[in-house]
Amino acid sequence: MDNETLRKKYNPEGSELRRLQYRMLDILMVFDKICTKYQLPYWLEGGTLIGAVRHGGFIPWDDDLDVQMLRSDVKKLLKVLPKELPSNMAVQTHKTDKYYLRHIPRIRDLNSKLIVSDKGDWKDYKFQGAFIDILPVDYTGFRFLSLRKVSFLLKWKRIYLWGTLSNISPVIKYYPFLLCFKMEQLVFWLYMKMGNLFKLSKIDFSIYGLDFYGLNMDANIIFPLKKMNFEGHSFYVPNKVDEFLRRYYGDYMQLPPEDKRKRIHSQEAIFL
Repeated sequence: MDNETLRKKYNPEGSELRRLQYRMLDILMVFDKICTKYQLPYWLEGGTLIGAVRHGGFIPWDDDLDVQMLRSDVKKLLKVLPKELPSNMAVQTHKTDKYYLRHIPRIRDLNSKLIVSDKGDWKDYKFQGAFIDILPVDYTGFRFLSLRKVSFLLKWKRIYLWGTLSNISPVIKYYPFLLCFKMEQLVFWLYMKMGNLFKLSKIDFSIYGLDFYGLNMDANIIFPLKKMNFEGHSFYVPNKVDEFLRRYYGDYMQLPPEDKRKRIHSQEAIFL
């Protein structure tokens, strides 16, 4: 089935999901402009990258958008986003959104709202519109995978538990969960300090600590970045994009079964 047929079947022009995708594309274009201005490298990641390679844009049924950056560049980006973002967008971190107890920054659209029934923490967020995830990664030669797995499990168990307690006021839940959030940050800090002690001859490209995927990649799989078409625009992707995706997903060009071709992050988007 060709890309145009897939899009018409799962996500025709004018559909609510297609409008959501265009809203995320708007955020990505602003993000790209800011990163270019401040010389902050980024690249498309995950399903977004698969979409670029396999479909020339969004996977027809996809409802999120992911980019990656070195953590050092994410820190620089967060300093300039407040003054550079247009008035219809906002950066979402724990500092800007009290109940957003996650470690991945987002840029949110302020003129939409996502309806999410199975993730109870979302309804407590200040910002609930369309978004892009900015996933931080780090250089390391340290492979203490057990500690990474512990960090990963702690994070998702906490997020899941907050959701199951959705009938309890967030004011009541906040401080116990904040303590867990801070403990996760401490584990991550220790992991980074341990990593600094290991000077291996091979420098790996690794997703550290709390954002655990269990993958280490040579930096030359990522750099130098190159550009690829995504929805009629040009954005950065890893240098060896095929190797990058196969490390993550195996045969990423193979379409998933019919029952897996559905959105997973939200049920509906309301446009304000």
